[in-house]
Amino acid sequence: MSRLGVLYKWMQGRFYFDELYNVALIQPTLGLARWTYTFIDKVVIDGILHGVARAAFARRSVPRVRPRSDQCGADALAESIKSAGRSIRELQTGQIQITYCSFC
Repeated sequence: MSRLGVLYKWMQGRFYFDELYNVALIQPTLGLARWTYTFIDKVVIDGILHGVARAAFARRSVPRVRPRSDQCGADALAESIKSAGRSIRELQTGQIQITYCSFC
């Protein structure tokens, strides 16, 4: 073992693969994730949302308009889709064979 010297130590350390993997892939990925969170999320997205909120509160004195009757049709469509989903939910048992047979 002592004849191998450095090679033995290198093999004993599993060729330092875990350390290399950590330095080459894990740490840069974590750094990118931190930067994305601090800059993209905190500065860009939150900045846009806060700007929209300020603009909405600035226009708060504008009177609200009631929806027209033709806009209520979308609500009726949404309710009918929700109702259909509730009734179809009973067909789903988690077993794909039964689901396919119910539509055959």
